Amino acid sequence: MSEKMGGKPKIEPAKSGRASCRFCNKKIVKQELRIGIPYPFTTPDGKTVTSYGYYHVDCSPPDKIDSILEVLSTLTSLDSEIKDQIKEKLENLLKDLESSQIEEIKVIDLSPSSRNIQLTFGVIEKGDGRTVVVRKEERTVADIKIGDETGTINLTLWDEAINQVREGKTYKIKNGYINVFQGRMRLELGNWGSLEDTDEVIKLDSIKLDIDRSQFMTIPFIEPSKSSRGACRICEKKIEKGNFRVAEQSEIELEDGRKFSSHKFFHVHCYLESSSEAQAVFDDLVRTSQDRKSLSQIEVKKLTDEFQVYLSADETAAAVLALITEEPIKIESLKEIAKKKGVPFHIVKQALENGLMNGIYFEPSPGLIQKL
Repeated sequence: MSEKMGGKPKIEPAKSGRASCRFCNKKIVKQELRIGIPYPFTTPDGKTVTSYGYYHVDCSPPDKIDSILEVLSTLTSLDSEIKDQIKEKLENLLKDLESSQIEEIKVIDLSPSSRNIQLTFGVIEKGDGRTVVVRKEERTVADIKIGDETGTINLTLWDEAINQVREGKTYKIKNGYINVFQGRMRLELGNWGSLEDTDEVIKLDSIKLDIDRSQFMTIPFIEPSKSSRGACRICEKKIEKGNFRVAEQSEIELEDGRKFSSHKFFHVHCYLESSSEAQAVFDDLVRTSQDRKSLSQIEVKKLTDEFQVYLSADETAAAVLALITEEPIKIESLKEIAKKKGVPFHIVKQALENGLMNGIYFEPSPGLIQKL
């Protein structure tokens, strides 16, 4: 993190292959040219510092393109041919924006890759404006909690735009886009967006408050494991590189009080076994992963094929458990029946353990199980 106040965008080769693009969420390959956008914020002790978010050139934020072109024109570290290529890409992005057909969407449809957003929303809560320093100039920024009948999200407004909205009123945003900052999605207006009054009315009591789309990035998702170093938090065994894993965001607090986000990882089957509704959980994970672009279409098909047998085994496991009556039955017998039906016994075992915890079964002696 840089402590430089404000700052212009940066155009530079990626120093490593660790950073992901803020727009498409894909890795920026080492030495590939990237765009660095400054994001100033104020720390709890009142100090303004600047963090940089990085983008592929093709993924540059529309409202920052003018500033990027300005930096590009004065850059001496790149030869003219490369500069011309970057300039052409950026200008094409602007042309695409100007010619694009914008369709109205709902809050629930917003994802990290959303651009050219047209959205009608009601203002739930208007946060106080706070002063930050951008390019050595003081500006005012405020977070506005907005929503519709599908959910809520935070809208970031700057300077005069803050006074355009009032709590309880309905507005329409055009050419907005999603920015991800500190693990949370935010709706931004930018230089290309507009905020308008509308005759439509969204009543506050119709807004679905229990779905916070700002928290989208904290929702668990599936991705191929990037290495073989991480272990599953449930079985504690290594997750091999290339195998699918569930990533769940967690917050780590250091001794000095500083906090940062990290991820916990799980084998997909371990994660599903901890749920009583494996199919529904699996479907949600796949949907979120597609929104985040952590899985390609080919990987989604491979994942679905891989776990279809596992998921369909739930019904077979229920058929095995149905054999448990008020008469004692050996667990070894259940294993043999599960084997004949082609269902992995760990699925039966997990359902059995849930039944014991919920008081459906009891163990009269080791190795025997009965229904209450």
